[in-house]
Amino acid sequence: MAEYVLPIEQVALLQPDEQEVRKARELELESRISKLEMRLQASLEDSINHREPFRGDSMRNGKAPAAKSMVSDQKSGCFSFSCCAPGPTPKEVDVVCIGAGIMSATVGLMLQELEPSWKITMCERLHAAGEESSNAFNNAGTGHAGFMEPNYTKEVYNADKTLKTVTTEKVESVCTQFLSSRQYWQYLVTKGHLPEPDAFIHQTNHIALGIGADQVEFITKRYEAMKVLPLFSAMEIALPEERAKHAEWAPLIVAGRDPKEPICMTRVPMGTDVDYGALTKGKINAFMKLGGDLRLFTEVTDLRKMYDGKWLVTTKNTSTGRGIQALRAKFVFVGAGGWALIMLQKAGIPQVRGYMALPVTGDWAVCQNPEVVKKHKVKVYAPGAPGAPPMSMPHLDYRTIGGKEMLLFGPFGSITFKFLRYGSIFDSLKALKPHNIIPTVDALSKNLSLVVMLLKDVFKSGTGKLHDIRHYYPEADPEDWTLIPAGVRAQIIKRDPKSGRGMLQFGTEVVSNDEGTICGLLGASPGASTCVTIALDTIEKCFKDKPEFARWVPKIQAMIPSYAPDVHSVLTPESLKKIYDETGSVLKVVSSSSGTRKEAQDHGRDKSNPVGYVVQGAYEFGMDSRRLVQRCTKPDAKEFKKIAVACAMGFCIMGFIGYIVKLVFIPINNIIVGGS
Repeated sequence: MAEYVLPIEQVALLQPDEQEVRKARELELESRISKLEMRLQASLEDSINHREPFRGDSMRNGKAPAAKSMVSDQKSGCFSFSCCAPGPTPKEVDVVCIGAGIMSATVGLMLQELEPSWKITMCERLHAAGEESSNAFNNAGTGHAGFMEPNYTKEVYNADKTLKTVTTEKVESVCTQFLSSRQYWQYLVTKGHLPEPDAFIHQTNHIALGIGADQVEFITKRYEAMKVLPLFSAMEIALPEERAKHAEWAPLIVAGRDPKEPICMTRVPMGTDVDYGALTKGKINAFMKLGGDLRLFTEVTDLRKMYDGKWLVTTKNTSTGRGIQALRAKFVFVGAGGWALIMLQKAGIPQVRGYMALPVTGDWAVCQNPEVVKKHKVKVYAPGAPGAPPMSMPHLDYRTIGGKEMLLFGPFGSITFKFLRYGSIFDSLKALKPHNIIPTVDALSKNLSLVVMLLKDVFKSGTGKLHDIRHYYPEADPEDWTLIPAGVRAQIIKRDPKSGRGMLQFGTEVVSNDEGTICGLLGASPGASTCVTIALDTIEKCFKDKPEFARWVPKIQAMIPSYAPDVHSVLTPESLKKIYDETGSVLKVVSSSSGTRKEAQDHGRDKSNPVGYVVQGAYEFGMDSRRLVQRCTKPDAKEFKKIAVACAMGFCIMGFIGYIVKLVFIPINNIIVGGS
């Protein structure tokens, strides 16, 4: 508490002794304040600010270190910085992965497990892995399984233009691919290669929403077509008249909405929210622990095929040397997002001729109000406007990013010339070649609706964006929402294999040369959700004719039990239930339509109550024990035999010594006992 100082008039009335006491207290208070100020700031009198005049050769040495030269040092001379300077000596490796996103992380980790003796190097130009398209704020964070995404089911009309049904081939393919991802992540968690599942995946109901009569009809037909399939047998529907069910499933969607406006919903409880940035970092850590080499601040500048079939990968960095390094690899995987096209063009493979990319970016609207977030722990997708491209499908998502719960709405589209968020505005110009000009013009002329949609979003005001949010969340408060930039998606432009004309392809595509020595991933959604299937496609496409592939198949099936060469996944209703149950248990993804089971599990994990303390403690002890056993080095057959022989010999020797001691002890004991 602050010291009270008397006014001068009152001090004059004090007795001499009282004045001395008062002065002593004031001096003590000034001393305390002075010491506090000294702790909070340094003055010239502080010893740390006293130093002798600088007389050294550098800040690190009083005398310059003796010059030492190595073969890798940059040469000096008139031509040391010109094209005449000798190139760096290539380092021999087996595999080079370009980019350290979710795709390269999956391919690199899988290959490192399949061939532990291989030298695999991963080059990333940024400061950390998973900071481009894989970053949590640069994608939707949805475990795309087709449960709610309208763009995976195309309308089929009758002759009179009425809606007949929807197609299901694409949605079945996407769901099957995501099941492979769940199985592989389960394997990695079980092996101790990934952190606790709560760090990267959470259960979230997936809801497909229809607003208005036409969308209600679409959602109903979609439900009828998908419900009969084993993959979607758990799907439920809430028809327009079931308002109570709407309010239970998604209260924010219903609150404040006009009761006369028809809405329809379908729900699947096996949906997930995935932080692909955290998942990427977990995979990269496992990759490095298994012997993989990650090089940050390393940008690939050139790819060239050598006379022996290997690839010379030239990189540059900000090192203290010349900053140029070279790698000589048998196989190259290009998982560099939008830059994959530029890298494949540098490689000069004919398979990439005619390919171009249309970069699209946008913004997310983010809500962090806890009171709002707790009412919408679901993901809701709805159809876009008639004729709108797939990427315009709006969605209101519950997300968990770095442990923080929030809502994301969007995306609001925009135009960019960059192929990556941290790329260059000249990326599009670099990728434009004589062989892809005509396909590009042809594709854009047939997709003017996309250009119009992007331009409308670019010039849309804050009020217009708020109206878009309120179309899904009628009571949205503008004070709760913040706009942040999203990632960049480079959509594929290529020649149609049938007609030869340019086309804009929404999806992903794996491109490789005939020899299978270089492979790259082009395109966007569903992207990260199908990263495991893409890795399997890459391995199968590039290594199937090689002798090591036969050895890999059993290992891959141990990672992904449903895997089968060529078809990739063999599923039955029984195996589906087993996959969902086992992956749900290990990944802690609850697949119950009601919240009862989730609440029971949360109660069992909460250490603040006695049951949770015992259950969670036992679970953590079991998991730590299993990780310890898995990470311990196991002896091979020869080492085990040596250990067994040594133990047997030890038991024999100890038994013999014990027998001798007992043999001597008995007569001595008899003599002592008899004498007494």
